[in-house]
Amino acid sequence: MIEKKELDLLRKLCIPHTVFRTLRPDAGFSPDWKNITMYALRQGLAPMIWYRLQKNAVPEKGRHTPHAGGGDISAVLSIHPHLLRIFRDSYLRTLRQYFQIMQVLGELDRALQGRNILCMVWKGAALADMYPAPGLRPMDDIDLLILPKDRELFADLLRELGFAPLPHYPSLWQRGTIILDVHGDVLHSDRIAGRKKAFSLTAADLAKHRRPVKPFAYLTTLSPSDSLICLAVHAMKHGFSREICVLDALCLMERHPEILSPREDFIRRIPEAGALLLLFISLIRTWLGADCREYRGRGLLRLVQQSAARGRPLPHMGEVMIFFMTDSFRDRLGFLLESLFPSPETMRQMFPEGHSLFISYPRRFLRFAKMARDFSKALLSHP
Repeated sequence: MIEKKELDLLRKLCIPHTVFRTLRPDAGFSPDWKNITMYALRQGLAPMIWYRLQKNAVPEKGRHTPHAGGGDISAVLSIHPHLLRIFRDSYLRTLRQYFQIMQVLGELDRALQGRNILCMVWKGAALADMYPAPGLRPMDDIDLLILPKDRELFADLLRELGFAPLPHYPSLWQRGTIILDVHGDVLHSDRIAGRKKAFSLTAADLAKHRRPVKPFAYLTTLSPSDSLICLAVHAMKHGFSREICVLDALCLMERHPEILSPREDFIRRIPEAGALLLLFISLIRTWLGADCREYRGRGLLRLVQQSAARGRPLPHMGEVMIFFMTDSFRDRLGFLLESLFPSPETMRQMFPEGHSLFISYPRRFLRFAKMARDFSKALLSHP
């Protein structure tokens, strides 16, 4: 478990405008760099840390030392050369992955020529260019957002490019090591339709403010403000357990500093996103060194902010927040029942081992009960 001071140092290393002198740990504090390294790898922050360490390295005898074990870095921050190589290797893997993904996006862009299909790149693949250099944003797949009416046409296009849908996962398409995740909305409501009651932002809504993606001719992406909203939703979906979501937002806002100016416009346009967006902004401010007590949310939202700020998010918080974001008791009950007893297609995604539904549904109920137990236990032990 990472300690609070280690987490603060890790976040300082990732902040886009960090300068080297701010990276020195407090006097008397000896961070466990093995612990920090493992946490950074899990959270997708290792490439950015490698970049910052090299960017801010102190010149030695008039020359820069960008290689692993370069003396100045390991001496000032007491990082073992072996751990520096882990950061470097993570960056090189991510850089190679970045160029592979850009090549696939180029193929997809050319294939869209002459077709009346709207395809928006979002999440990791769209935000990678917001980072100060290529290869800093790890990506497991390429997230695409399309209009529901285009789903069949887009499926034909992907088959022409050599992609095939994964068994039981109709939204995932694979070719070699590349996976495309094709979304119809921002909360994967194709699995649990009740999520639409909590957050109704659709692909058609996002398409109204879309922007071109350089250097492509036909691919588009979300507007900066929509990207921030969707980052907040994505962070909520994962219970605010992914630090990379906050780093994405920081890089996005550094590229588009005007993004927070019309904050009231966010709330007017998407009322259910108002509290969520303010919560997400409070987490961004925590990364920048603001006291988390400045956040004026109440109840559950304040609890989420405090736990995420300390790097100890409450388990399964995403589903809990979606439950409470629904407006009526009837909608909440419907969402709960659908979560307990999803459709057979969704059950096959949750339990791909091939068991019969007579076995899968009891397993789902037991898993759901365990989720409730873990959440309640963490809630009761929260200081």
